[in-house]
Order: sequence, then structure tokens, then C-alpha cells
Amino acid sequence: MPEWLNARTAAGAILTLAIIGMGAYPQAWVHVSPYAQDVWHAATASAPPFPPSRLHWLGTDQDGHDLFARILYGALPTLRDATLLVLAIWGMSGAIALLRAVWHVPLPLFDLAAGLMSLVPPMLVALLLLEAPGIYFSARLSLWYYLVIALLESARFAPTLEGDLRLMLGRPFIEAARTTGCGPVRILVRHVWPWWRPYLAEYLPLTYARVLAVMGELAYFGIFSHLRLIRTDNAVVIDTRQLDWPALIGAASQHWFSDPAPVLFPTLALCVLILGLRLMAAGLAPEPARGDASWAPSAWPRGRDRRRRMAGGPGVGWRRRPGCATLLADNRGVEARQFEDRGSDSLL
Repeated sequence: MPEWLNARTAAGAILTLAIIGMGAYPQAWVHVSPYAQDVWHAATASAPPFPPSRLHWLGTDQDGHDLFARILYGALPTLRDATLLVLAIWGMSGAIALLRAVWHVPLPLFDLAAGLMSLVPPMLVALLLLEAPGIYFSARLSLWYYLVIALLESARFAPTLEGDLRLMLGRPFIEAARTTGCGPVRILVRHVWPWWRPYLAEYLPLTYARVLAVMGELAYFGIFSHLRLIRTDNAVVIDTRQLDWPALIGAASQHWFSDPAPVLFPTLALCVLILGLRLMAAGLAPEPARGDASWAPSAWPRGRDRRRRMAGGPGVGWRRRPGCATLLADNRGVEARQFEDRGSDSLL
């Protein structure tokens, strides 16, 4: 059985897929629209918010909306926003890591931003930027929301990718490939990618979990992606143009002390999704180097063809090209003993 197929990966995948499945087909679980309002119960002569009952499993909010229906219908929009942010973070972080580690391009502004993120909590910086009156009350708050989160998280994630790249590019077989005239792109595709792939598989759910946590934290301060502010004579009411979990938290946070349920249940749903992603990351995390050569060919990905390729043999689909060194059998245990397990502490 593969190392990545374990109890943690299975539990995390079950939680994550269950939430995605319920969000993809909410009509199978609820028979009420998330925008329908239950404004009056004649039997009890009461008005919303209503407590949990057979009509409303999790109760309603201040406007009589069914909380369970709104949570189910808001699952996929939440994941869609998180996916946009993850793509932006990975794109910027990967480009920065490649420029600095492979082509040695100096990026002083990135060094300044990374140093700032190591000294000041990114959440505090995000709040200072997004709570500025010129941004918070602007019509382009959603664009600023995505931009600020992507930039701040890239400043945290890019040093991790760069460190992994520099560690792998310093291995003996990489030096052999350079000596024989192999270019940077060829080295990345042929030699770095097979070693980097298991760590990227771990980083992906971790990045999703991190982004969802940031979205939830900002929502408690009334900041979310599709924020709409309604000005009245007495105050400014927070509303949303999209039904997602951070929007539910942010819109209901102003009634936290009088009616905590509309904040509590979307927060619990967000925590369950983050837990599933963290479990998947823990299960997909590659094992540390064990100090013996036998670990190298069984590393991810495994298989007879992969072992032949790592040993320099002609496996299925193997194409030799002159001028480019392959992984030598003498080195296959060296890089395994020297390659360090960076883990996920630098991400979280």
C-alpha cells in the first residue's frame, strides 16, 4: 500500500469530499431556498430568529433565513473564492522561487516583504490595508481583498518553495547534469520535479486550509470578498452580494451577542473543512529520509519504471537525450540521505 494512502489521508478526503458533495447538491438535503424568509410563527406568536426545529435544523438568522440551507448553498462559492486565491498564491510564489533559485534574479522588494511578514503578523497587515477608508468603502473592495491576501500569503509561501528548490538544486546529480550541459528547464522537468512533487502535494491542501482560515478571520472584522455596505440614517449595515461562509460570518457578526447561531454554525463548517484539508496534508506529507539507499527508489512516485529511470535504466517511456545527465545509481542513495524533510511548519 502506498505511504500516502493512510488513515489521515482517507479521513481528510472523506470530510472534504462530503462537504463538496453536499454543497454541489444542496437540494437533496434541504427543500427551502436560502433566500426564503420565515418572518412569523402564528402558533407561538414569535418572530425571527427562530431556534433549531424540524422546520429549520440549525435555526434562522435575524431575517428568517434557514441557516442550514445557507451553509449548504455557500459551500461551493467559498471553495471557488479559495481556489482563486490559491491559484494566485501558487502562481506568484512559484514565479518568485524559480526566478531567485534557478535564474538568481535579485528581488529586493520581495526580500523586504518577506522580512516584514516575519516580523509583523500578516493578519494585522491585511486589516490595516483593507480597513483603510479609501479601500473599505470603495467599489473595488473585492479586488483589493484578493490582491492583499494573495500578496501577503505569497510573501509567506515563496520562501518555502525557494528553500526547497535550492536544497534540491544543490544535490550531486544536479551538478552532474549541469556539467554535461543540461539547461535549467531540463533540470527542473527531469530531475527536480520527481523529488518536488510529494512536497507540493502536501503544500496544496495546506495552502487551501491557510487561505480559508484567513478568509474566516477577516470575516469576523466585517471584511469578505463580495461586501456590500448599505447606508441608513442611523448606521451602515453590512450585506453581501454572494452567499458564502465568510459572508455569512461577516454579515451576522454585528448580531453576535444577541444571536450567535448565524456566526457559530458557518464557523464550525469552515473549521470542519479546514480540518479535512489539514488531515489530507498530514497524510500526504512525505516521510523523512531514513539514511539508507533503499528509500530513494521507493520515494514518490514509485514503480518499476520510475526505479529504472532513477537508476538511469531504459524504462517504459524513457528517452535518452545527449548532453543531459540522468540520475546515476551511485547517487540515488546520496540525495535520499541528504534531502531533508522540510515539513509544513514554515507554512503555518
